[in-house]
Formats: sequence, structure tokens, C-alpha cells
Amino acid sequence: MAIKTILKPLGESAACGFRSWIFAGDIARFESTPSEGDILALYDRTGQRFLAWAFFEGTGALAAKIFSFQFERPFSPELLRARIMRAYQLRLSLGYSPQEAFRVLNAEGDQVPGLVIDWYSGLAVVHVGTPGLWRHKTWLSDMIHTELGAEITYMTCDLSSKAPSEATAPLWIGKLTQTHWPFVLQGRPRQWYPDSHQKTGAYLDQVSNHAKVGALAKHKVVWDLYSHAGGFAVACAQSGAQEVLAIDSSKAALASLHQQAQVLNLSQIQTRQEDIANFFAQSPSLRRPDLIILDPPKLVASRGQKAAGLRHYFKINELALRALAPEGILVSFSCSGRVDLPEWISLITSVLRRNKRQGRIHEILGAGRDHPFDPHLPESHYLKGVILTLSDAL
Repeated sequence: MAIKTILKPLGESAACGFRSWIFAGDIARFESTPSEGDILALYDRTGQRFLAWAFFEGTGALAAKIFSFQFERPFSPELLRARIMRAYQLRLSLGYSPQEAFRVLNAEGDQVPGLVIDWYSGLAVVHVGTPGLWRHKTWLSDMIHTELGAEITYMTCDLSSKAPSEATAPLWIGKLTQTHWPFVLQGRPRQWYPDSHQKTGAYLDQVSNHAKVGALAKHKVVWDLYSHAGGFAVACAQSGAQEVLAIDSSKAALASLHQQAQVLNLSQIQTRQEDIANFFAQSPSLRRPDLIILDPPKLVASRGQKAAGLRHYFKINELALRALAPEGILVSFSCSGRVDLPEWISLITSVLRRNKRQGRIHEILGAGRDHPFDPHLPESHYLKGVILTLSDAL
């Protein structure tokens, strides 16, 4: 049974504006004490007007995620199935093929907060980020497996309040017969590994950017910084880069990249497990790169982290700028939803100005069409990047 929840004016305004996140400070009171994953019926400050159905997220800053703004459409298996299949059919209409890899469902961008489904040529990889859906993991995984016609379905979650063994234990339908699952990405063979330590195994939001950046790499020396499993490194090598150096602090991610490089016979890829700051301290002894890809993890996860996160972004972009060859290319990303595109361009401009360099932004990058965002929730438009060429005055 849903727990009636009275919102404060700010929370009421958020719900009336179709914003799907409700913070703890937006809630006036609960009519009974909720547990993680309980369904909330959100009401205005008078307690008379219904606003939305939501999952209770727990006692953290983000208290609830709204899944329906219609009283007659509370949470049900039928509602979830309809939204998943609507998202899947939309991807097919956009030209994505079941024989390749793409994102089937993108959480808030497809009106299912806390759920991500990626498709790898017959393998459905599901990531649950809300306790309300993790409660239903068995029928949810069964439904996804059946409706999408998957050969194998793999489900994980990262709910921090759960015991680690419960939170990280994957749920399988079907079984891998080898260490990896082969799939096709933009017409090229790739491999998915279940221990990649990324939500669904690969950064599919960057797929269209892999191709764009790879096209810049022919005959160039490339550094892929924060490479993780090396999507950019592989794309650059396949496009004819002379040398590719992939740097990441994750041993498991680099092992996955090493396996990919061996399978694809990409001998120009070298890997190094190292903190990026330490790497830059040693980089003067290396050949200066023509192209640097800078794709760090989220550095601004909350309002309170923004100032420090922006300083960190500035520092690593400045180090990359100084390491580049005189007329090199910097491809720099932020995946922090709390840093918007104008702020990102301003930061890159400030780095250039401080270092008395000139540059040109050739393209603004973002996630692919299979990663829609909710315009009522600007934070869901998280990925932004620039292709910047240095063009110092002659």
C-alpha cells in the first residue's frame, strides 16, 4: 500500500513541473514511516491534491523518484512492461539493430527512473539503481528476458544501503559458455565481459563519439586518459592511429582492454595502470601526443561538490593542454549532470586563457540518440564534450 506523503511548496513545484526527483528537504511529512523501495503517493501541501507516484529512495538527500504523474497509473508490471517495450520499439524506429549494441532504456529519459537496459547483440544487461525496482528483480529480469527475446540476461544493482554481497550479486538468466560475450558495435566485433566494473559493461553513451574521435586519429599519437575499458582507444587504433596509450587506475578495466586489443589484433595499444595526476607528472619523458581524450568519471555528484569538482576539471584539462603537441587536438568530456554545457565551454575557455593559448571548438559532443534525456530534469543531460584544436597565432 502506498504511503501518503505531503510535499513542501518547493517539492510541490517540482512535481507540478514534471521533475522526477524529490529531495528530502522537499518533503513535509510522511503519514507513516516508509522503508526503502516503498511506494509513495505524493500530495500537495494541503494534502488534498494528488501529484505523483514515486519510489522511496531512503534517508539520503534524494528521497524519491517519481515514476508516474497520473493517479490512475500507479506502479504495476503492465506499466513497466509498456514503457520498456515503447523504448525498445523507438530504438528500432531510429535505426538501431538487434544484431548490434545499443541502449534499450535510459532511466529518466524513458520515464523509468533507476533502470538502465543495454543490448549487446542478444545479451540484455540490466542495471537497477532504485530499491523499489530491485525488490522485483526476479519478475523484472524474467519479463525483460522474454519481451526482448534475449539469449542471456544479466542484472546488477549498486544500492549502497544494502549489504555488499546482496548489492553486487548479479542475477543471470542463461549462462555464458566462455569468458566473454561477442557483440557488434558500429559494424565492428567487440567483446562484453561481466566483470568490467561499469554499470552495464560498456559506455554505450559514447559510441557515436568513439567513431567521431577515431576519425581524427589516423597516423597520430593518442593518449586515452581515464580510458576504462578503452572504447576510444580501440576506435583510434582501428582507425589507424600510430600509437595509443590508455591510462586508467582500474586494473580490471585495463585487463578488459588488453583482451580486446589482443582479439582485435590492435598491437599499437599500450596500457598503463596509474593515477592521472601521477601520469602527468611523468609525461614530459614521453613523446608528446597529437590527440588527447579526457573522459574522467563524474566529479560533481551534488551541489556541495560543484566548486571542488570544477577545480579538478580545470586542473586535468590544463595538464592535458600543456602536454599536447603545439597544434594538437583535445577531446574533453564531463559526465556530471550538475555541470551544464555553457559552464563546460566556459571552463575550457578559461583553461585556454590562463595558458595564453588559442583554440577552436569544432564540435559539441553528447550522448547518442539511444540515450534520451528528460528536459524537465536537466541533470539527466549529463554527457557533454568538445573537440578542441589548438591554433596558436602564427
